[in-house]
Amino acid sequence: DFVYYGWLFMHPTPQAVLNALLRPEALLVVAGIISGMGALPLLAPRWLLLVIPPYLADVLSAHTFERVIQNHYVLILMFPLLVAGGVGARNLLLRFSLHPAAALAVMLPALILAFGTGRFPPMLATDSPGEYLRPDSLAALRTATSMISADACVSADPGLTVWLANRHGINDFPDHLEAACYIVIERGAYLSGPTTSFKRQDGLDSLPASGRRVLYDNGRFQIWSPVSPPAA
Repeated sequence: DFVYYGWLFMHPTPQAVLNALLRPEALLVVAGIISGMGALPLLAPRWLLLVIPPYLADVLSAHTFERVIQNHYVLILMFPLLVAGGVGARNLLLRFSLHPAAALAVMLPALILAFGTGRFPPMLATDSPGEYLRPDSLAALRTATSMISADACVSADPGLTVWLANRHGINDFPDHLEAACYIVIERGAYLSGPTTSFKRQDGLDSLPASGRRVLYDNGRFQIWSPVSPPAA
C-alpha cells in the first residue's frame, strides 16, 4: 500500500512535487466530474475541501494509472464530490427556485461530456467497437495464470490487470518491471493511458535476452517467468 509513495522520502525536488500536484491529466478528471455535475460542488466550497486528501493520495502515487486518476482510482474522489454536489444543490435551492426545464438543462453538460469522452459504444472515444464483440476469454486467462502463486508479483498488459489485481504486487507491463515478477502478455492487447504500443513493444523485444523463459503460450496468452539467477 505504501510502496508507491517511497519517492516522497527520497528528497524529491519541490518542482517534482509541484508537477505531481498539478498534473494536467488529473486536474482534467476532477474538472470533468465537477462539470458533469453542473458545477454544483462549487456551491459547497467547505465540503469540496474533502476532495483534497483523496486527490493527494492519487496524484502523489508513483503508480502509472493512479497518478493520472484513471480506471478505479477515480472512485475515492467520487464520494466527496457527490456529497459536495448534493450540498451545493441544496444551497442553490435555498437561494433560488428552479424551474423543471432548468433542472433538465443542468443535465446537458454530463450528457455532452459522456458522449464526447466516454469509452463505451456509442460514445465518441470508443477505441474500437469490435473489441466489445470479442468472445469472453476469462476462463482461458485463468488457466494460463494458474501456475502463478497468489503472493507472486505480476506485470501484465493493462487490459488484464483487473483480473489479476487480487495480489500484493501488480503493474502494467512494462512499467516498474521487477526481476521477481511474472509477466502476462496478451496478443492483440488492449492498451490505454500512459502505456503506449511503442513502450510495450520495447519491453517485449527485451524479454528474450532478459533471463526469463516462456512458461505458457496458447496463442493468445503468454506467461514469462521471473528472471532466472545466473548459473554458478
